[in-house]
Amino acid sequence: MTGKEQFNQPWKAFAKRWEKYYTPPGRPSKQAINVYRKYAKEALKGLRRKPRGLIFGATPELRDLLTEMKFEVTIIDINMEMILAMSELTKKKNPEEIIIKSNWLASPLASNYYDVVLGDLVLSNIIPERQAKFLNEIIRILKSKGYWITRFEVVPNDWPFDDFNNLLNKFSKIPWHKNRPMELLFLLLNNAWNPKTNIGYLRRVKSWMEKYKVKEGKYKHPNEKVTKCLNLIWEMWKPMEKQWVFRREKDTVKQLLPYFKIIKKIVLNDCYYRQADESAPIWVCQVEK
Repeated sequence: MTGKEQFNQPWKAFAKRWEKYYTPPGRPSKQAINVYRKYAKEALKGLRRKPRGLIFGATPELRDLLTEMKFEVTIIDINMEMILAMSELTKKKNPEEIIIKSNWLASPLASNYYDVVLGDLVLSNIIPERQAKFLNEIIRILKSKGYWITRFEVVPNDWPFDDFNNLLNKFSKIPWHKNRPMELLFLLLNNAWNPKTNIGYLRRVKSWMEKYKVKEGKYKHPNEKVTKCLNLIWEMWKPMEKQWVFRREKDTVKQLLPYFKIIKKIVLNDCYYRQADESAPIWVCQVEK
């Protein structure tokens, strides 16, 4: 195996996990894509040329959507290996898609160019002290009145921090669905969130799961559905060291308002527990220059 092949392997593995294990709310649902579509169309009212859309990251569902809508599609990310791995999961192949390998915070993208910018949970991947720069970058590249449509990970304002075992007990009593592991993970991450740092620590979730660990990467809970959830959480995020930046919803609003007009916040219906849906709403933001 060459050095390049070795470097590509983790991203190929991630793409396989995305396709096999990842579900809403960890990836866009059909309902979410319908919302993205609705507001992307709204952003294009009166436009008489081919629309221009940018995607931060390489989410296949978003790329398929803009291709379907006949956009000039640009995607940007620093990791080309990840882009290529996720490209294999797109259902609408677009030979004209423009791929730019660049840092989101210091890109070569043209100013005042895009009608719509999309992303999915991208802000949570940027450290707190660099988020203002990222928001200013979006303003720079969007045309006046352009839309930024994205899901943000947030802690609901009335979030009741819950005990780990209480949450597992709740999930033991509800019907099984393929979305349950990701839904449980989102609720656990809210409990693992530190309000002083605004960071949700996946390794803290991992430490809670140790109680049910039987061997490396294998967990067993008295309830079969919970056992399945814990093992799938591990498969999705092993070695479970990642961390995300997110805020309480009210603080997210305060963060956005100096930069954007918030057109709409949409809470989806992908999860059994409403608070899981409330943890990843879609925000439709408009830039005013």
